Amino acid sequence: AKYYLARSFARLSAHDDALASLSDVVRDGFFCYPGFVTDPWLDGIRHLQPFRELMETARSRHESAREALRGTGGLELSS
Repeated sequence: AKYYLARSFARLSAHDDALASLSDVVRDGFFCYPGFVTDPWLDGIRHLQPFRELMETARSRHESAREALRGTGGLELSS
């Protein structure tokens, strides 16, 4: 739900609120990097440095989770 709030703030050009909510989302463990980079509702904040930093954190956590899953012999993720 917090992610949808963040993306709605971004869509409405409430950039500070969008970044704060998205930061909470990533901090709380939702870091679906492929979804973040393709969500058109986030386009209005992509140019902002705090967003780029959040995306780097999300990418790193996504990759770590993917590697951990691979290490356990779990299912291969698509991205």
